Amino acid sequence: MQQTEGTRLDLRAASRIVGGAMIIGGTELLFLALVISGLQAAGLHKDAARAMGLVFACITSLVVLPLTGSWRRWLARPPTLRARLGEVRTSLAHVGSILGDLERDLAVRMQLLQERQEQLEEYEQVASLTPEQREAIERMVAAQFAKEGKKAVRRDLTFLTVGVLTGFLVNWASDPLWRWLT
Repeated sequence: MQQTEGTRLDLRAASRIVGGAMIIGGTELLFLALVISGLQAAGLHKDAARAMGLVFACITSLVVLPLTGSWRRWLARPPTLRARLGEVRTSLAHVGSILGDLERDLAVRMQLLQERQEQLEEYEQVASLTPEQREAIERMVAAQFAKEGKKAVRRDLTFLTVGVLTGFLVNWASDPLWRWLT
């Protein structure tokens, strides 16, 4: 059975009232025992002792129940239909946001699945190649890597040469400029 927030508060209130009643009952029994034994020793009647015990119980209940605050919740009205409809609306909005999250997650996973499917098809094509076809592809890829390697070496040497020349030029020009400024 699913509990709503209102029923949990009612259960807490009931437990506080029961706890308050146990405190009241325990103190009443203790007081009655003390009063009856003390009053009987003083010569009073048992009915008078019981009346004093009830008065003490009432005073104790007037102190304990407001301290627990349970009587307000216990006497509180149950939630109205409008409040329940509001709770249902918020629950439906929460469910809607969860469904949106699930749809986005599903779309991401479907995209990943599509990418894996394409990779699988490529691997199947590579696996279906004959040895001669594989060797031809390897030679072609090796030649392409060699061309790219030569281009990269030329590019790196060009940048190095330009950097060194720029450094010499700046160093040569900075010495007279520094003297002129100082």
